[in-house]
Amino acid sequence: MILYILSDQATTTKTKVSIMSSTSCHSTIVLDPNAPSPAGDASRNPFASNNHGESFNKKVEEALRHWRVPGLALAIVDHHTVISHGYGSSRVGSDAPDVTPATIFDIASMSKSFTASSMALLVQDEEDETLKEVKWETPVSRLDPDLRFKDEEKTRSISVEDILSHRTGLQGHEESVRGVNHPHADTLASVVRNMRNLPFAYPLRTKYEYNNLLYSCAAHLVERLSGSSFPSYLETNFWDKLNMSRTWLGPDNVPSSEAQHMALGSIYSTKKKIMLQLPHIPEPEGFGAGSIQSNVEDVARWIHAQIYRLPPLSSQSYDDLRAPRILQDVPIEGQRGMSPSFYCLGWEVSWYHGYEIVRHDGSWAGFVSIMLYLPEKEWGVVLLGNSEDASPVETEILFHLIDTLLQVPDEKRFDWRAHYDKKMQEWAHVKTKDELFPELDEHKDDEPHEDPALQTLTGKYTNKGYHEIELAFNAGKKQLQVDCSDRSYSFIWVIKERAYGYWYVCENIDPASEEKRTFKCTFEVDGGGQAKKFGVDLYAETGDLIWFDKVEA
Repeated sequence: MILYILSDQATTTKTKVSIMSSTSCHSTIVLDPNAPSPAGDASRNPFASNNHGESFNKKVEEALRHWRVPGLALAIVDHHTVISHGYGSSRVGSDAPDVTPATIFDIASMSKSFTASSMALLVQDEEDETLKEVKWETPVSRLDPDLRFKDEEKTRSISVEDILSHRTGLQGHEESVRGVNHPHADTLASVVRNMRNLPFAYPLRTKYEYNNLLYSCAAHLVERLSGSSFPSYLETNFWDKLNMSRTWLGPDNVPSSEAQHMALGSIYSTKKKIMLQLPHIPEPEGFGAGSIQSNVEDVARWIHAQIYRLPPLSSQSYDDLRAPRILQDVPIEGQRGMSPSFYCLGWEVSWYHGYEIVRHDGSWAGFVSIMLYLPEKEWGVVLLGNSEDASPVETEILFHLIDTLLQVPDEKRFDWRAHYDKKMQEWAHVKTKDELFPELDEHKDDEPHEDPALQTLTGKYTNKGYHEIELAFNAGKKQLQVDCSDRSYSFIWVIKERAYGYWYVCENIDPASEEKRTFKCTFEVDGGGQAKKFGVDLYAETGDLIWFDKVEA
């Protein structure tokens, strides 16, 4: 079936031609009909050769099988043309609909680019007198008195660009956020108020520390400064203007008429040896950090706007958004031609074989996404997958396309398949007691010599930033359990194996997949052996525990 759809838009007229078949869906969108058509260069567009990309399609399908990923949507931005293709299934199950360019995914942290761009609009507004103080270097506490931090000096100093570039020194603290199913569910406003209760790990502007909560604070700041709800602000200022007509904030805001186009996230359970479908729970408390629902065609329009610096953002704002703010990462060992990467504002930037690459990735609730563009080549890619394990597939396909574009010789191309085969084994490893506690031999004579009765450690504990948790005793399994499956980043803690004294192995279990990781935890007790405090080593690299005080009866 061939559909011709014409629609007017403030900055340009857009023509869309979609070609569908029973086995795949391929679409082409011309974003500027007045621009010359691409020359059909196979180095820029794999569908321009090999029988409309037959060999490339086989490569993608093989990668999906290797990494057990149900489905993937791909879009290539070639000058003013978008070529999109869908692969696999939109959800787990034999009767699942195929992925097409119209399939809607959670784009996760790619949403941050819209949050940073929202702030850029406020910064560049020179006509509104109420926004004259809104600058990148303005301390956020001056713009929102509720946004304060544990350290008063940091409250006076942390700026708009600091919270958008992950350089505040504040670690993630994701476990502190209460989801929509919690009796006291968080909102953007309550996330802002809670920032003053969360400890910092590093001095300001010294280290890259990814922080989703600060992007939620930025969304709240946009609401406060603009007088508009964050979803409305995005829709009015970006999605409407760029003809992103099938993009929404939050899965519960997607119209029911789009239900058949919604992908569902998944994860492979190594314990059960099956693919598990993950529930897609609304996260209004996470707006700004993620939660945008979209498809490759709409996200490709966003990439096209970045390449050609389209309104509503000014050219200066585009410069500001992709200016490096802090060192993010160094190249993978063996990857030739890649520079260190730097985080900017809602984007990261690096240089590959001399060409600037601007990108952002996302991962949430069984979805993984990548969007990227090379400004000098007027070329970009969007990849949306519906599995926690989609990152290896997307990276493998992404760099195949980039290396082909830049004509990187085969012998200089990095072997992403081998790299991730090894990494997946490392990530699957669960640290044992001996690995968590290398100091065991030094403490073998510590009191108490016998295992304390776990029942004596039960009760409610509280931390001002992490709220209340309850340690309950499971008599059948002889273990302590903390059920926080109603948090935004849901988890269950299980405590049963003692190392020495009152130090234990804490198992952090994902309620959906039952995958686990381990970290250290401990109790402080009084002279009578009654627990007074409970500490968890969530951030082992700093050595600082998150302490919960036991609530007195």
